[in-house]
Amino acid sequence: MLTRIRNKFNRVFSSNVSQPKIFCIGRNKTGTTSIEKAFIDFGYTVGNQRQAELLLSNYIKNDFDSIVSYSKSAQVFQDSPFSYPETYMHLDKAFPNSKFILSVRDSSEQWYNSITSFHAKLFGNGKV
Repeated sequence: MLTRIRNKFNRVFSSNVSQPKIFCIGRNKTGTTSIEKAFIDFGYTVGNQRQAELLLSNYIKNDFDSIVSYSKSAQVFQDSPFSYPETYMHLDKAFPNSKFILSVRDSSEQWYNSITSFHAKLFGNGKV
């Protein structure tokens, strides 16, 4: 069963172009970490999220060249800054054969509960 899933996964995310870029452009807490883990499990190189988060100041300055340059470091990327508005347009232009995954929650309430719980664990001893 796992072999069939892996084969299907590879067919969906493969192309004739060598190593197409794959960007998960869903907002944080929409399953992006699970998607990242799946790509790692299937042998894809995934960008370092901590390094990517340092590109926030570049995004604020509309410096998409730095984000594009960073995107040359691996094959798959997720969360910030890739989920920020307009970023995908610059990535699509720089990497024409790239693929984009938009992950979403079932409802805004579900997303809100997830992000609130996440930050409560980080900053509030698990209490909202």
